Amino acid sequence: MEDLIIKFVELAINQNKLKYLKEALNFYRGLSQVTNIDSFVSVLTETKKIVEDKFLQALKNYKGIKLDINDLDEEEENENDPFSETSTGLKEKEDLVISQKFIWETYKILLDITKTNSKLFTLYSQILKAAFDFCKENKRTAEFKRLSDSVRNYLQTLIKSQKNIFGDATYSLANFTKQLKYYIVFNAFKN
Repeated sequence: MEDLIIKFVELAINQNKLKYLKEALNFYRGLSQVTNIDSFVSVLTETKKIVEDKFLQALKNYKGIKLDINDLDEEEENENDPFSETSTGLKEKEDLVISQKFIWETYKILLDITKTNSKLFTLYSQILKAAFDFCKENKRTAEFKRLSDSVRNYLQTLIKSQKNIFGDATYSLANFTKQLKYYIVFNAFKN
């Protein structure tokens, strides 16, 4: 079943179908999260790898193209639209923006899926680090701020309810929180 889901995920990524990707991952989470967590982690890790490889290939193909889009989450059409120009690089810019939006949305999906299970904290932190690195490397300040706010809110919720949810896992949660805060602060002021 794992191989079938990975093939479906790969097809969804190649076709830029976020809805199908999210549905496949949620479906497999329902099947394997409780009984076979290692398989679920493998599928999520492979999904992250495939989408990152696709994005790196797009960056390599369109090297030197500068994007003027400020926020990947907003669907705004105005006179500052990066596609309003009539240059020969119009298609390349559009493809690069689509690739950036797709990897950003995939990171958000993976983070949403992994943050609901305490057994997936390690994978959650890896995906979170990759999302922060994406923001930093691609100068996505709006997304970095939104991701930082989201993580801060999530951590505050975890800390408030850690005894109810995690029981004896308070040390690992505190350690995770400390490392995550350090990473966010370090990368926010680095440059």
